[in-house]
Amino acid sequence: MEEIDLEVLYYIVPEVYRNKLDGEDDPNSSSIIQSEIKIGKYLYSCSLEHYIQTIMTSFLEKYPNTVALDVSMSVPYYPGGSGDNSPHRKENDIQETQFNYKLIEENNEDNEEEYLDNLKIVFKASQPKLFDWVEKALDGKTFEKSTENAVVIYEVSQSPILKIEVKEKKELIIFIDKGSYIRYYSL
Repeated sequence: MEEIDLEVLYYIVPEVYRNKLDGEDDPNSSSIIQSEIKIGKYLYSCSLEHYIQTIMTSFLEKYPNTVALDVSMSVPYYPGGSGDNSPHRKENDIQETQFNYKLIEENNEDNEEEYLDNLKIVFKASQPKLFDWVEKALDGKTFEKSTENAVVIYEVSQSPILKIEVKEKKELIIFIDKGSYIRYYSL
């Protein structure tokens, strides 16, 4: 897999620059935007195998800034792009992506902070090598593989990824450990 720098997905804006309407911008904001654009361009044009592995790698060791990841996955980085927040791939091989969030504190009306519970990717066609791609992305991690009701489940140890479900080689769902959540912005 071609190396793509994902470090921008873990950048925490210093407190002094958060939620500023007036005042200084984060001096790193320009390079951050450029790095996000680079990731978006890569995800747009790379092979589907590398697309899946890059997304999985972004969660493998540390919870990323999911807003930055969503933008990189969704915004078209090509001339005439529509900006409609659907998955944009040169090969047009993904039917949909869904970032499914849950409240950190479900019974707290004062705190509406959310974490990514799971990320679902649905392909337009069955992907015969999907299991290989998942296992390659998990290389170096301890995981258990099982099958339940025609769903292949990978339970991952010591990672923000709790488990991965593959349905009919056409749907991939990455479940995230709530305890790995990192706040990348102010509420």
